[in-house]
Amino acid sequence: MSWVRRSIFRLIVWVFTISVLVPVTDSFASDVEATENEANGSELYPQQSHSLARPKVGLVLSGGGARGLAHIGIIRVLEEMHVPVDIVVGTSAGSAVAALYAMGLPVEVIEQRFHEMNWQRGFQDKLDRSGLSMRRKRDSLMHSVDVTLGFNQEGLRLKNALVQGQQLELILNDLTREAAYINDFDQLPRRYRAVAADLATGEAAVLGTGSIAQAIRASMSIPGVFPPVHLDGRLLVDGGVANNIPIDIARELGAEIIIAVDISMPLIPQEKLSGLFTIAEQITNFLTRKNMAQQLSLLSDQDILIVPDLEDFTSADFDRSDEIVEVGATAARNAAVQLKALKIGPLQWQAYQKNYVRMSSQAADIIHQINIINESYAADDFLRKRITQQIGESFDRDRLERDISEIYGLGYFETVTYTLKKVGERNVLEILAREKSWGPNFLQFDFRYEDDFDIDRRIDVGVSVNFADINALGAEWHSHIAIGSEPKVMTEFYQPLDTVDATFINVRAAFEKQLFNLFVDDDQLSEIELRRVYGAFTLGQELGNWGEIAAGLVLEDADLKGRIGVGLGLEQSLQHGILTASFTYDTLSEATVPRTGHYLSSRFERYQPDLGSDERFDLFKINGVLAFSHGKYTLNLRGKGQFASSGNVTVDRYASLGGAYNLSGYERDQFAGQDAVLLGAALYRNKLIAGFDCYVGALLESGRVWRPFVAESEDQWRSSVSAVIGARTLFGPIQLASSVAESGQGALYFTIGNDF
Repeated sequence: MSWVRRSIFRLIVWVFTISVLVPVTDSFASDVEATENEANGSELYPQQSHSLARPKVGLVLSGGGARGLAHIGIIRVLEEMHVPVDIVVGTSAGSAVAALYAMGLPVEVIEQRFHEMNWQRGFQDKLDRSGLSMRRKRDSLMHSVDVTLGFNQEGLRLKNALVQGQQLELILNDLTREAAYINDFDQLPRRYRAVAADLATGEAAVLGTGSIAQAIRASMSIPGVFPPVHLDGRLLVDGGVANNIPIDIARELGAEIIIAVDISMPLIPQEKLSGLFTIAEQITNFLTRKNMAQQLSLLSDQDILIVPDLEDFTSADFDRSDEIVEVGATAARNAAVQLKALKIGPLQWQAYQKNYVRMSSQAADIIHQINIINESYAADDFLRKRITQQIGESFDRDRLERDISEIYGLGYFETVTYTLKKVGERNVLEILAREKSWGPNFLQFDFRYEDDFDIDRRIDVGVSVNFADINALGAEWHSHIAIGSEPKVMTEFYQPLDTVDATFINVRAAFEKQLFNLFVDDDQLSEIELRRVYGAFTLGQELGNWGEIAAGLVLEDADLKGRIGVGLGLEQSLQHGILTASFTYDTLSEATVPRTGHYLSSRFERYQPDLGSDERFDLFKINGVLAFSHGKYTLNLRGKGQFASSGNVTVDRYASLGGAYNLSGYERDQFAGQDAVLLGAALYRNKLIAGFDCYVGALLESGRVWRPFVAESEDQWRSSVSAVIGARTLFGPIQLASSVAESGQGALYFTIGNDF
C-alpha cells in the first residue's frame, strides 16, 4: 500500500505545483508582453496587444450636460471593482469624460479637473472687462447696453449662436493637455472616439483623428448655443441629435461587452412647456430619445446598462458636481452583481494598470514652428507679434493663453484659438484667428436715465457705428449720436501706426450739449445750457491692455445760455485752445460698481491764448477707483479732483458736486468751484437672489469745492450717506438710492446705465 500512498502524495504535489505556477506564468507573460511593447515603441498601447484571456470591454458614455459628471462616479467604481475597460466612446459631455479616461488619467485626476473647471466661463465669450484692450474699455464707459449688432452691405447681421466658444476651446485645450500632440486617437492608452453630428446630412460624425480638444468641442456644440465647428470640411454640432449613446461605434472598434451609461434628459412635462427655450429643448429631447432607443436595442444579454437616478438634476447644474458624481457612483454600485462578472484578479489588474500608463504632460516640449492661420482682415504680423511664445522655447501654456486673451480683447475676432501638432519630429503651434462672422462693422447702443423725483430728470439714448475693416493695422472709424437731455454727435478716426507697439493717432470732431445748475447756498438760481463744438488730435501709446499715455491738441468753441431763473436769456461765447497730456490705468472688472481692479485717470490741460484761448490757465484732473471683493462682499474706494493753477478759470470749466453718486445727498451741481475734491467709500453685498446679479450697499461720500462760482457760498467739507440697491443688467446697472446729507437735506435717485 506504500506505493499507493506515494502515488497520492505525488499527485497532490503535482496539482499544487500547477496551481501555483499557472498564475505566476500568466503574470510573467503579461510583464514580458508589456516590456516588449515598451521596447517596440510607446505608440503600441494595450488595445493593440489585448490578451485573449478576457473579452474586450467598451464603455459608452452618453450626453446630457452637467448630468455627464455622473460618468466620473461610474468610472471610479469600475476602478474600485477592478473592471477593465479597453474602448471608450462618448457623445457631448460623455465625450469629454471619455477622453480623459482614454488618456489614462487616474480617476482622481479626472474628478479633480472637472470639479475645478470653470463651466460658467466656458459658456460665455465675453472677457472680464480687465482683459479688454484700452479702446474697448473706453467703449464700455460710453455704451452701457450689452448688445452688439453687425452689419455689412446686405444689412444687419446677428450672431450665429449665443456663445462662440472662445473660452470653451481654451478650457478644453487645458483639460486634455497631456494629449496635445496626439493626432490619431488609436495612439491613446485606450481606444477613443467622440461622436458629433454632421449639420449638412444629420448623420453621426465619428471623430478619431485630429485635435482631441476640437473633437470634444464639436461633440458638445449644442445647436443655437454654440456655432457649428468647421472640421475636415464638415460643419459639426452636438452629437446628441444623431447618436447620443454610440453603442454601435464601440462594437465597430472591437468591444465584445458593452457598459453603456444613459444620463439623458427626460421629456419635459406639458405644464412646463411654456417658453421658447423649453420647447426647443423638448424637440432636441425627441431626436435624442429616438436615436437612443435604436442604440439601446443593440445591447445583448451580457451587456450592462447603467441609468443613474438624475431626476433632481438638470443639464445646467454644474455647481452640483459633487452630488452628481456620487449619484453616478451609486448607480454603478447598484449594478455590482453584473459588473462582477467582468472583474479580473489582482495580478491581472496590476498588469492592466501597468499597461495603461498615464500620459505625461507636453508642457515642457520645445516649439519648433509657429503657424498663423489668419481668417481675418488683420495682417499676419499684427497677430504674430502679439504672440510672445518663441520658436526654440519650451511651450508656455499660461503665457500663450494670456496673449490670446489680449488679441481676443481687441474686439476684432470671433475666436482666437490654438492647437499643437506633431509633424515628424517637430512640435508645431498653430494659431487660428477667425474674424467675426456677423461683422465686420458693428452697432453699439447706450441708454442712460436719471431721476431725482424732484427737479432733475435726464434721459439719453445713443447709438454708435464702428467701421473696423479699414486696413491691416487695425484702424477704426467710430461715430456716435445721442438724443435726449444732453444730445451729442461725434466722429473719430483711430489709426495705429504699427502692428504691435500700439502707438496711435486719433482725430475727433464733436458737438455736444450739457446742462448744469447754478445754486446759491440751497437755492437754485438758474439752469445753464452749454453747447460745445470741438476738434481734437491725439498721439498716444497703449501700455498693454492696462494703460495708456497720450498728448494732444484741442480747439473748441463754447456757448453758454441761461434757460431758466435769473440767467434766463443771458449768453456768453468762449474759445479754447488746449494742450493736453494724460495717463490712464484701468483694470476694473466693470465700468460701474466694479468687483475688482484699479482705475486711475490723470489729465493735464493748458489753456493757451496763442492757440485761441480767451484765458490762460492750467487744470489738473484726477479720478481713481480701487475695487476689492471677498466672498459676496465688494468694497469700492473712490476719489476725484480738479485743481486750477490760477483764478482765471472760465465758467464752463468749473467742477461741480451734487447729484447721484457725486455727493448724493445734495442737488445736482449744488456746489461749483474752480477746485474740487470728492472722496467716497461703498460696501456692497452681491448675489442677493440666486440667478440674478443684484446687490445692496451703503455709500459714504465727502466733498468740497474751493474758489466757488458764487463768492458768497461757503467752501467747506460736506458729507452724504446713501443706501443703494441695484442689479447688473443687459442695459447696464439699474440702481435705486436713498441719500441723506449731513445738513439733513435728502434725495432719492433712480438710475439706469452709466453715470451722466
